[in-house]
Amino acid sequence: MSWPIRSLAEVAPIRSRKPEFFDGARRYYSTGAVGKSGELDAPELVTFAERPSRANSMPRIGDVGFARMNGTQKVVLISEAELGSLFSTGFCFLEPNDRLDSKYLFYFLTSGGFQSQKNALAGEGIMGGIKNADVANLQIPLPPLSEQQRIVRLLDGAFEGIAIAKVNAEKNLENARALFESHLQSVFTQSSIGWTDSALEDVCEFFNGLWKGEKPPFTRVGVIRNTNFTKNGMLDDSDIAFLDVEVKKFEKRRLKYGDIILEKSGGGPKQAVGRVALFEKKAGDFSFSNFTAALRILDSELVDFRFLHKFLYWTYLSGATEGMQSNSTGIRNLDGDAYKSIRFRYPPLAEQRQIASLLDDLQVITDSLAQIYTEKQACLEALKESLLHQAFHGNLRTA
Repeated sequence: MSWPIRSLAEVAPIRSRKPEFFDGARRYYSTGAVGKSGELDAPELVTFAERPSRANSMPRIGDVGFARMNGTQKVVLISEAELGSLFSTGFCFLEPNDRLDSKYLFYFLTSGGFQSQKNALAGEGIMGGIKNADVANLQIPLPPLSEQQRIVRLLDGAFEGIAIAKVNAEKNLENARALFESHLQSVFTQSSIGWTDSALEDVCEFFNGLWKGEKPPFTRVGVIRNTNFTKNGMLDDSDIAFLDVEVKKFEKRRLKYGDIILEKSGGGPKQAVGRVALFEKKAGDFSFSNFTAALRILDSELVDFRFLHKFLYWTYLSGATEGMQSNSTGIRNLDGDAYKSIRFRYPPLAEQRQIASLLDDLQVITDSLAQIYTEKQACLEALKESLLHQAFHGNLRTA
């Protein structure tokens, strides 16, 4: 189908609407507060005098904005709910004329076709971004207004269904995780006769990662960092850093099969630390970074390492380690010695292994559902992009 092509300057000129003085506080949306499909996070409240320098755009109802930065897909349609709000100057706002439907323009700006055009013309780096002159020359297919509105209705309906499918997939994943965590809770909070109660330091040996002031000779070692920890308490070995470390220090901190690595430092004051990872490699030279510690079971005939790993994973999930953390430097820290006094209850070895095996099976099911969820999300995103591509090439039809 052949539709006329128009430049954005012809049908949706750029509007740089700066805020006039106002009393009190108003909502401010940075680029980070806007999602790729127009969803809005909680805004910051700012006054006129103390607002950030970039909080200098106040669009009107019907304006459509997109993030100028290369590789940043953020698009927003201003409705009555956003009237009077401030937006970052990182957005370029367009005002569609009477030949262009605002929602049609919004969908066009979210499409891969437009985003590719924008990225090709945008500069690199934090000061990059497409210039007004280049925005004005970008082109948009312009069917009759009635056809634009038909396309919007079809996309609205399709995207509503996709959103529902995403929510359902996420609920299934949350339910699976909740089931796994409830089993963890039932295991480690029950009052069972015959279970031994000990401090961790009575059943484990602790090691801290200290790689400062090293001297030759050196050896090449795979160093486990907290970035290698997964959400489910396991180890992601796809991106292990290999470094030259002092031989003498390495021999004291060589990881062995069944060791458990503990996270000591996190990425910020709001990020709780205390994640764990189970080391199950049987070959190779590996150790752990300064931001982690490790523990090793003293008697494998007394404690099963998989059972202990699940206990430490539950300790983290339940928030038990948060009270042992400090953040005086702006980074959450957890002294490896803090673990030593944690009370660890465990049944006879055979029962430990049985419990650990059951939890491992549940973990496999949860991980499988997580993979299905990830794949489904990717498919739904691909479907959205396919529908947008069809819409702006005249191929979107009702079933």
